[in-house]
Amino acid sequence: MFISEDTTITIHRPYSTVYINEDHVKKIMTKNYIHLNHDGWLDKYNHLREYCPQLVKIYSINDNEMIMEKVIGINVDDYKYEDTINVTQLFNISININLLISQLYNFSKHEGEQCIHRDLTLSNIIDVGKGELKIIDPESIWFNRKLNNFPYLKTQIQLTELFTIIGNR
Repeated sequence: MFISEDTTITIHRPYSTVYINEDHVKKIMTKNYIHLNHDGWLDKYNHLREYCPQLVKIYSINDNEMIMEKVIGINVDDYKYEDTINVTQLFNISININLLISQLYNFSKHEGEQCIHRDLTLSNIIDVGKGELKIIDPESIWFNRKLNNFPYLKTQIQLTELFTIIGNR
């Protein structure tokens, strides 16, 4: 879904309701994301953003409500349905996605604390233009968990599928 600058919209999802207005996004989660309210999660997340500034900025968390920056762009998964991208552009996006994954690994390596985005799918990576990407769905980031590479493998599989679709146009 493309989100323009003047959009005000409500999106109902299985585990949350998202309200998008002029300058921020409010996400009210119906699933209990207990990790968000413990052990300084927001402080750790903000520190992680020093390694990976492409993560969406969070302004506040209060129980099950999160206020974040509004990200304007197109989620990378939607390029399956768009004729606005070619293989070279997708290749550059792929390089940037792999750099993002590398930044998440570097945090874990240098900080001595495991960190993983458990839902790093192409629909949670937004192309904001000019070669820049943003990662959304911050509640999917966990700290102090055993590092599991599967979410990142899933991202690579989706990229391969997207290359196939766009390459066959």
